Amino acid sequence: MKNSLTLNAETSTEVGRFDFMNNGKGYSEGNEEEIKEIILNAEWETVEPGKMFPMGQGGFCQEAIEQFKIPKVSHVSLYNDFSGMGFYGIRGNYKSQVVDIFFIDEGSVGKTIVAHVKDK
Repeated sequence: MKNSLTLNAETSTEVGRFDFMNNGKGYSEGNEEEIKEIILNAEWETVEPGKMFPMGQGGFCQEAIEQFKIPKVSHVSLYNDFSGMGFYGIRGNYKSQVVDIFFIDEGSVGKTIVAHVKDK
C-alpha cells in the first residue's frame, strides 16, 4: 500500500465532507453516490485492547494505520463490499475532526478511495 492521499474530488454534505482520492479514481469515478451510501450505512466496531479481528481484514487495517499514521483509531468497519472486493473503513480521531478513511482491498494491494471528514 503506497502512502498517498491525493484528492480527486471533494463533495460536502450535512453529514460531513467526502474527499475522493486520485489513486482510487478507477473505482470511485461514476460511483460516488453508491460509495457515499455504503459509508453512511457502514457498521462500525469499537477498537479496544485485546479485541480480535479476522486476520485478513485486521492485518490490512493495521498496515494502513501504520503507513498513514492514522491517529487515535477508535473504530473499524470491516464487512463492506464494493465491486466484489473488501471495502474497509478506519476511523481516526483528530483534534477537531473525525475522519473515516476507506480502502479497497485488491488482494495484495490496497487503495485509498475516500475520506469521510466530520467536524467534532
